[in-house]
Parts: sequence; C-alpha cells; structure tokens
Amino acid sequence: MNLGLLTDNMGVARWDADAFLNDNAISPTTQTVLVGALAQLGNIPGQAELIRQAATSQDEHDAIAFQQSVQIMANLNTSAPVARITHLHGLTVCETNDGVVVVPIQWDYVAWTPMTERFITALNAQKFTTPVSGYSVTPAHCNEATRPRQCRPVN
Repeated sequence: MNLGLLTDNMGVARWDADAFLNDNAISPTTQTVLVGALAQLGNIPGQAELIRQAATSQDEHDAIAFQQSVQIMANLNTSAPVARITHLHGLTVCETNDGVVVVPIQWDYVAWTPMTERFITALNAQKFTTPVSGYSVTPAHCNEATRPRQCRPVN
C-alpha cells in the first residue's frame, strides 16, 4: 500500500520509495502513518525529497520526527493548504498556498543556539512567495523572565 501511494500518487521514484520502505530504522507503523499523512497533502513539490530525507533515519526517533512533521503538515493542510515542502539545514519547511512559511516540528523546549540562529538566517535568505517576517516560538514555559535565552522570538 505504501509503495503504491509513494510511486503512483506522489511521483516518488521507485528507488527512493524502496530506500524508505527498506530502512530498518523505520517501523512499518511509522512508515504507514507518515505515508498516509503525506498523501493527505496531494501531489505537491517536495514529497520525494522528504521521503529521501526520511530514508536516512538512523533510528526510530529520527523516523518519528519525520512522521510528526508530516502529521503537522497534514493537519495544517485542512485549514491552509500546503503548496510545497523543502528542507533547510536538515529541517523540513513547508509553504502554504497563501505564502505562509511553516517549520513543522514538535518541540517541547527550544533553546536559542548558534545552530538555531544559522537556521533562522538561512530561512530568512530563502526566496519564498511571501518574505518571512516573523516567527512564533512561544512554548508554554516562556515568559519575560525566560525569554532572553530560551524562548527568544525572532523577527
């Protein structure tokens, strides 16, 4: 079922689909949830690249991170259709039809690190339909006292 969805519905090359489906780090359950959520987006640019990236998963934690990103995009797609998927510095990024750029990751805690800063700089440098002008990084524990290093919003 997953192979058919990937190759027939999303245009993923057979060798990329095989690499994903034969990756021992990705359980059949995770594969099926990921492919099902990806299919909810329709045939959009970037799906094959996402499958290539997911096929590099080193363990189930890596694979689940890809699965959760795709599930976030599928949920977003119900209210703001996703137009394309891309990757930037190893993170999945998607753009909606109305030009909103979303980094669909599930983080319980985000620290402002040099790597985070490089990612945000690279994100701002991308040529999206609508320029990226702000981010909402506001986990529940963020407040004025913790904001300087742990929860800094970026504009």
